[in-house]
Amino acid sequence: MLEALLRKGKSAARKQTRARILLKAAAGCQDAAIMEALAVSATMIYNTRQRGVEEGVEAALHDRPRPGKTPKLTDKQCIKRRTKIDFAHCMRHIVQTYPDAEVIRVVLDNLNTHKPASFYEAFPPDEARAIAKRLEFHYTPKHDSWFNIAEIELAVLSNMCLSQRIPDEDTLLQQIEANVRERNLKATPVKWRFTTQHARRKRARIYPRVST
Repeated sequence: MLEALLRKGKSAARKQTRARILLKAAAGCQDAAIMEALAVSATMIYNTRQRGVEEGVEAALHDRPRPGKTPKLTDKQCIKRRTKIDFAHCMRHIVQTYPDAEVIRVVLDNLNTHKPASFYEAFPPDEARAIAKRLEFHYTPKHDSWFNIAEIELAVLSNMCLSQRIPDEDTLLQQIEANVRERNLKATPVKWRFTTQHARRKRARIYPRVST
């Protein structure tokens, strides 16, 4: 049943992670090996094992309702805040969504919360370290953002979709998703015309001068 659930790939990321924990535990993997492979905490492994034994496999795949529980982040949720804790939970969600990836490369801007240190403020050290080991951060340039292809795509999104007043989050998500679908169907590439020679002329001060 667990293997069939993972093959379908349609269930929530957290449910899939718990399924992988149970499968690895059944295969005889130690907790340390499971933590390393799935970037999860020892507490999550223990709780999943215990519920599997005491309540059955199906119960072990789901969260227990807890009063005041912070809702987990999803890829369709607008985040109103950008604190270190919010960032850490977002990165954990990404890691749990792709448990089989050895390295996940994340392109992000230079906001001061976008650092591995944020993980240690949100999670126990072992879990924070496991998440950090799975991620490879690539920061966009602090200056000359127009060099960056990601920034070009954001500019297209802004001009085509966000130039009008948007009344609420639901409308914002609908507009963005429709725009992304249209862009993906067209598969329009970025035609890069700014050559190295152009860069050397435009940004001469950042290129070393070779004397002969």
